[in-house]
Amino acid sequence: MTAELIKAKEEAEQMNKLKSTFLANMSHELRTPLVGILGYSELLDDALLDEQVRDMASTINKSGKRLLNTLNMLLDLSA
Repeated sequence: MTAELIKAKEEAEQMNKLKSTFLANMSHELRTPLVGILGYSELLDDALLDEQVRDMASTINKSGKRLLNTLNMLLDLSA
């Protein structure tokens, strides 16, 4: 019985390590392009002259920030 408990503990620790690695990879893979989108949408919002197009860039930026915030909350909950 002790051997089974030790084995179960080791398996749980391994699964926890896999989960942490997965979350770190997902965090990087999702945040990196999202930060690029946010940066370019801010540049467009500042550089464009057409008000309607600037509103579109601003909407992209606001949506991206909302998505980044949601991603951060999910990763915080699952960590």
